[in-house]
Amino acid sequence: MSKVTVNIYGNEFTVGGDKQEEQIMRIASHVDLRMKQIAGDEYNGPLSSLAILTAMNICEEYFEVQDQVDDLQRNKSKLEADCQHFEQMWDEAKKSFLVYKEDSQAEIQALNEQKEALRSKISEKDHEIEEMKKNQKLAEDDARREGEEAASAATQQFKDMENNFFDLQMENIQLKSELEKLRNQRKWDQDDRQEF
Repeated sequence: MSKVTVNIYGNEFTVGGDKQEEQIMRIASHVDLRMKQIAGDEYNGPLSSLAILTAMNICEEYFEVQDQVDDLQRNKSKLEADCQHFEQMWDEAKKSFLVYKEDSQAEIQALNEQKEALRSKISEKDHEIEEMKKNQKLAEDDARREGEEAASAATQQFKDMENNFFDLQMENIQLKSELEKLRNQRKWDQDDRQEF
C-alpha cells in the first residue's frame, strides 16, 4: 500500500491506496486542476463547497465517460455480433463456393468429355467424307471409262453397221446388175424365140 503527500488547491493531503505513486499523483493533479478551473480567479466560498462542486463535476465527467464506455460496449457487442454474422456468412459463402467449384469442375469435366466426343465424331465424319469423295472420284472415273468404252463400242458398231450397209449396197448393186443382165438375157432369149 502506497502513501503519497499531494497538494490539492493549496492544501497538502496524505493519500494512501493500492495504486502506484504516479497514479495517485496523477489523480490528485486532476482534482487540483478541476478545482482551480471551477473556482476561477474570484471564488470566495468555502473550500468544502468547492470540493463538492468539483466532485460533482468530476462525477458528471465520470458518468459521461461511463455512458460513452457503455455505448462503446454496446457498439462492441453489436460489432462482435455483426462480425460473427459476417464470419458465418463468409463460411457459408466459402462452402457454397467450394460446392460451386466442385460442381463447376464436374461440369467442366463433362463438357471436356463432350468436346472430345464431338471432336472424335467430327474426325470420323471427316474420314467418311474423304472416303465418300474417293468413292465418288472412283465412280466418276469408272463411269467416264465405261462411257468412253460404250461410246467406243457404239462407234465401232456404227462403223461395222456402215460397212455392212455398204457391203449390202454393193451386193444389192451386183444383184441388180445380175438381175438386169438376166432380164436382158431373157428378153433376148424371148426375142430370139419369136424370130424363130
